[in-house]
Amino acid sequence: MTDFKKYNRKASFRGVEFDVRDDTYESGRRLETHEYPGSNTPMTEDLGRKAYKIQLTAFVNGKDWRKRATRLQDALDLRGPGELVHPNGKKYTVCVDGYNVHESLKIYESEFTITFVESGAQPAPMITSALVDRLASIAGALNIASATEFLKLSADYVADSVSTVSSVASAIVDNLSQIVDGIQDTADTLTGGIDSAVSVALELDDLKNNVETLLATPDKWSARVQGAVAVINQLLPATKKNIHNVLHSADTDVKPENILQLTESGKSTHRATVRTNNFNIATSISGAITTLADIDVSRRRDIIEIRDDLLNSADKILNSDIDMSVEFTTAVADATTNAVAVCNEIIARLPEEREIELNVSTPARVLAHELYNDQSRGVDIATQNLVQNPTFLPSGIGIKVLDK
Repeated sequence: MTDFKKYNRKASFRGVEFDVRDDTYESGRRLETHEYPGSNTPMTEDLGRKAYKIQLTAFVNGKDWRKRATRLQDALDLRGPGELVHPNGKKYTVCVDGYNVHESLKIYESEFTITFVESGAQPAPMITSALVDRLASIAGALNIASATEFLKLSADYVADSVSTVSSVASAIVDNLSQIVDGIQDTADTLTGGIDSAVSVALELDDLKNNVETLLATPDKWSARVQGAVAVINQLLPATKKNIHNVLHSADTDVKPENILQLTESGKSTHRATVRTNNFNIATSISGAITTLADIDVSRRRDIIEIRDDLLNSADKILNSDIDMSVEFTTAVADATTNAVAVCNEIIARLPEEREIELNVSTPARVLAHELYNDQSRGVDIATQNLVQNPTFLPSGIGIKVLDK
């Protein structure tokens, strides 16, 4: 009797393992044949290789077959490309074109017929006018809510709190000024140009020089700070580093939890400091959200760091120990939720990253040719791994590379 088990082979998709009975592979060339009137000689154009298709007859069985089948189906239902480890040992980046499932209660087995299609180059993350409008609307709503909440500062901005609150308020101005200094160094490459960079620099100087006076009218202070951030966002190229800097423009050395609250004056100073800090954080979140629409990243880890920064910033506000309006906390939560959803959408469209270890030192361009058939990407590999000399990538350490 034939033992069919020996013909079953292992495979996986998105890390979910299964067995394979049969597989087929389809590809070829995309041809266009032209037949001209009055000519006996046709002309056939070769338009390139067809996207390959892989069809597998996969199955899971045993006591936990339903659980394993559910895991495989969940992996197949996920959006975007994933890694298929073929029974032949090769790895392919593919999308799921379709599948069907047959369950057998007699032998405790689920059989899948799955068709995978080469994923190829993915579209650049997003950008649609609808997304730009959506992010602008979210940021605008958060700005209105945070400015309204900041008006409560008047009740707690008493003589004893002026110095402490001014230090916190100045922190965002100081940090924004550092960003603007960098903008002015490269202003000739920016769409806003040098004039806008100089204008916002002067505005920040005025804010810094008059911080105590302006804080007496919180509505004017909030409007001017938010306006400065809006201008800076228009000037900044939407890179991970710039978004990180905008998010951390709210960083301050003054820790509200260290303010003694033994007296009514101390309690007022604490509340005023937290309100000011929350306004700074909300303004930085709003600025980062508007920039997401034009984000230029190629690696998942970059956008993951931005997403985590957004979540951490929102947590600082939502975990504050002062009374806040429902409108403000709702606006913070909604803005962060929407921004995280956009980040996850971008992550799904970017190639996965893996780490390899070289046995011997290898020129970056050689590795790029082996991985992508494109020597020019060697510079990117060296840059992303902080290798100063791209002539040779060192052996014995993990080198992070994109799957495609």
